[in-house]
Amino acid sequence: MAIKDEPKDEPSFSDSEADIKPQNRERTTDADGNKRKPDEAGRPHAADVKRIKTGGPAGSEDTRQESDPPRSKCDAFWYKDGNVVVVVGNTAFKLYKARLSRYSIVLAGQFADEGAGRPTMEGCPVYELTGLKVEDFKQFLEALETPIVFASRSPSQPTLISILRASQALDCSTTRAFALEKLRSIWSHDDPTLPGGKLGGPLAVRIIQLSRECGVPELRKRAFYELIRSSSFWERIATNRSSIHLPDADIIALLLARQELQRLWSALVFEPPFGKDTGCPTKTCAPNIFKGGPVGRTGLWRAQMIEDGDFDAGSADPIGHLEMLLTKRAEDLAAQGWCEGCIENRQKAWTDAQVNWWGVLDQWCKS
Repeated sequence: MAIKDEPKDEPSFSDSEADIKPQNRERTTDADGNKRKPDEAGRPHAADVKRIKTGGPAGSEDTRQESDPPRSKCDAFWYKDGNVVVVVGNTAFKLYKARLSRYSIVLAGQFADEGAGRPTMEGCPVYELTGLKVEDFKQFLEALETPIVFASRSPSQPTLISILRASQALDCSTTRAFALEKLRSIWSHDDPTLPGGKLGGPLAVRIIQLSRECGVPELRKRAFYELIRSSSFWERIATNRSSIHLPDADIIALLLARQELQRLWSALVFEPPFGKDTGCPTKTCAPNIFKGGPVGRTGLWRAQMIEDGDFDAGSADPIGHLEMLLTKRAEDLAAQGWCEGCIENRQKAWTDAQVNWWGVLDQWCKS
């Protein structure tokens, strides 16, 4: 059973990995070191074909051919007493058949084929996995074989992505659940406070691809928002669209969501406490705010939102800047003369907007 190819990584909004192709090597000398040509059909001489003895009757021998060794063996996962060799790309892994069969439905299915013509390596049957990256398989084995490695440290996001991709390809529910739990905590679907700060546009592209490849749409919402507020992403869209490996439907959805959030932000940020037609109900704001002066309370509020940079910052990052307003701006507003009641009024409006806007994103993130 072949394993499907995964999308390319996006470390900087563009491809950085070249395809690795196996190189076939051909024996050209005999046992004495003399040059020797293949026969007319291009096949190696019979003396070059190694045969593996079996435990059958005297004189019998296994007809399976010892495979040419791959370019390299994985030292970390080359068990001397292993009984099966799994080859990914040009790297061989000598592992335990029973353990892999227990956790991977795909490998269990592959191991069921023990035909006499299967190649061997060091006496073990060889199974080649296609469409799987070597690094992904290594990280998968790390999580499966030595889970204690992750007991004292949290794996990096690239590691989690590798584990999830390999787990999906090999149909291993144990490691898939582990990687998905960690990624869900980072790319939260239901927390509009955006925990963890900005997560980065290039990584968000990888997460969107991963969410579709592995059937985990709940990772997509936060990734979409990271692109909405990523200035470098929009600059790249304008200058080098082909380097962004997302379908046009995603780009259109992101653009529409960005425009709608900016419209909502403009209306919200310029709305003064208790509305533009209502004064301070407690009459405890500073005199200049209470009386309003020549521009009124609404004008003073809007001027402060512009002069303090809130309008521009929120236009670029509407939901993220709402969180900043809720956590850091109360003292600034109080120092400018706004009373506690007016500040609380705006904080409630900002909190409601944060929740509502986060919910609105659902309709765009389905693309």
